[in-house]
Amino acid sequence: MSYMKETTVRKTTLHPSFRPFRDYLVTMVPLVLLATYVYGLRVVVMLAIATATSSLCDLLVAALRGRHIRLSDISSFCFAWTVTLMLPVSVSYSVVIFAVCATLLLGKHPFGGFGNYPLHPAAFGFALTAISFSDQVFMYPLKPARLGLGWKLDIALYQSPAGILHDGGVPLVDRTDLILGNFTGAVGGTFCLIIFACLFLLIMHRAVCWQIPVFYLATCAAWAFFLPRIPAAKEDSVLFEMFCCGIPYAASYLVAEVTLIPQKPVARCLYGIVAGVLTMLISTYGIYEIGAPFAVLLATPIGYWLDRLLSKRREEVKNG
Repeated sequence: MSYMKETTVRKTTLHPSFRPFRDYLVTMVPLVLLATYVYGLRVVVMLAIATATSSLCDLLVAALRGRHIRLSDISSFCFAWTVTLMLPVSVSYSVVIFAVCATLLLGKHPFGGFGNYPLHPAAFGFALTAISFSDQVFMYPLKPARLGLGWKLDIALYQSPAGILHDGGVPLVDRTDLILGNFTGAVGGTFCLIIFACLFLLIMHRAVCWQIPVFYLATCAAWAFFLPRIPAAKEDSVLFEMFCCGIPYAASYLVAEVTLIPQKPVARCLYGIVAGVLTMLISTYGIYEIGAPFAVLLATPIGYWLDRLLSKRREEVKNG
């Protein structure tokens, strides 16, 4: 892809991660502003801690490898923000630090850094954090709530609509609040209309290829329509699944990461379908209510296989 080629601006060579991850970070800014408006400055502190932790992780790895840090490699900052916005605002700061360290020190750097990791680092970091701190990761404060800046909060926490769906209940959220994001959830995962707008901008700016998120979202919506989890109208099932379960966020920032996606258009479409099916399967039958990050981890190797399979078949057709 063009993003993997180094570009030169004013005779300064930028790291190949700069352009796509710059676009990711820019589109995350509205989510951060909305979350800060709803929850207060604790959101800013969480992201500041995540950014500082990512810098320390990069410095540590650079020192161990005897290499210099390229300032234009902003992928670590982006992964740190991505995993932080997937957490509740009520988690202790130690959970944020753990999530970022898991993302970078276990998910990104051991494989050689940007572009060499076999799985999405932020999805891996969230999955490990969810397994390790499930009591904090899947409980949320009510909205709106001006939370304190203490290291760990002592406040009432509640299930999200996704958790209620997972347990077989029906979320008590009307359609207006659902569409506007006025329900409990992750720091940056409930503002779905803004996330969809951000996804559109990412696609138009070619930071994200259109096939994967389109087929991913369509697959999740079709599953919710034909296999609803709640005894209500199928339209309500689609709304609850698509707005409450982190699917728009995954479509924008996880599923179509530029270095992990298949290269062939047909493989990208199939990959989006596979990721969508896995997301709904894990959300419905898995241990945890949010299936998208786990689905991305499982779907990525399938994307590699689809690319190789289609390349092999094309060669066979060409050679008769």
